[in-house]
Amino acid sequence: GPFQADFRNVATSQVAPVAKQRQVSTHAQVVAAAVVAAAPDEVTTLLYLNQTTQSAASPAPTISGSRVRLTMTEVAGRWLVSAMTPV
Repeated sequence: GPFQADFRNVATSQVAPVAKQRQVSTHAQVVAAAVVAAAPDEVTTLLYLNQTTQSAASPAPTISGSRVRLTMTEVAGRWLVSAMTPV
């Protein structure tokens, strides 16, 4: 859907070049999740993430927490991300 194309575009044209230039490595782990709203063909969740980031300028791992509202829609029997919003 449109989310996939938009995400790929931002990741390849903006995020990846800067991360490569600054030698940034980030790993995110979902530590908790909750359903905010549900319908037969759509679900919205709230994800709590722990994110570990390292870079050439800051080689010691930095851990930060964040929250993301993630909406998934059922398309042809598959649940696909249709929206992702930082909270």
